[in-house]
Amino acid sequence: EEHERECQAEEARAKAQLEEKERLAREEAEVEAARQLQEELQAEEARPKAQLEEEERLAKEEARKLEEEGERLSREVTKRLKEEGDRLAREATEAARVKEEHERECQ
Repeated sequence: EEHERECQAEEARAKAQLEEKERLAREEAEVEAARQLQEELQAEEARPKAQLEEEERLAKEEARKLEEEGERLSREVTKRLKEEGDRLAREATEAARVKEEHERECQ
């Protein structure tokens, strides 16, 4: 009888230990699943951030190129206006010289 009680107590302890191990294994699996989900969420968040950073970098590069092109065009227009101004000044000077000469000849 006592031996039987000891066996039953031993079986109850073994069963309790097994149940505890199963519970711990389930908790560990839940923790691992939560960790994996967290990693996946962080990866999802990182992708759009990286994409936005790349788009921002490209936009800044495009803005820099446009600014450089604007400066180049401004220099070119300024140069052409100066050349045209110089040409008109030469023509006006020549026209004035020709007019003076013509007036002198007519007198």
